[in-house]
Amino acid sequence: MSHDLTAEAFADLLKLRACKAKYRTPYLLRTFIDASVNVERRQVDCCVSGCLAFTHTRSEYTVRDACGAARYAANGQPVWQMVYWQLTVWLVNMLSDPILGPNIMAGMNPARQTAAACADGKQKKGL
Repeated sequence: MSHDLTAEAFADLLKLRACKAKYRTPYLLRTFIDASVNVERRQVDCCVSGCLAFTHTRSEYTVRDACGAARYAANGQPVWQMVYWQLTVWLVNMLSDPILGPNIMAGMNPARQTAAACADGKQKKGL
């Protein structure tokens, strides 16, 4: 996959990244580039009221199961769409960073502990 990056642009990209990892193979280098610059943007069909996207288990639906709103207009075009950027690309990139990754994990730790406690039936009053 080519990203049309010049050698200078690629060197700048490596300098901007706070990562200390060594990319010693073309595969690892290509994986790093893809994770850094490949942000997929796609249009997703949504309910006209904005209550859900027609993805995953609802990808074959033509009508919203709860409210009955049509997915497509009479001309066959989606009634409403929104832009979707894949979250996992950003998360992998941030969590693999030696500076950002530990800070993100530390910040998420209280939320994970609370979620685990709620799942065990130990939810605190007032939450």
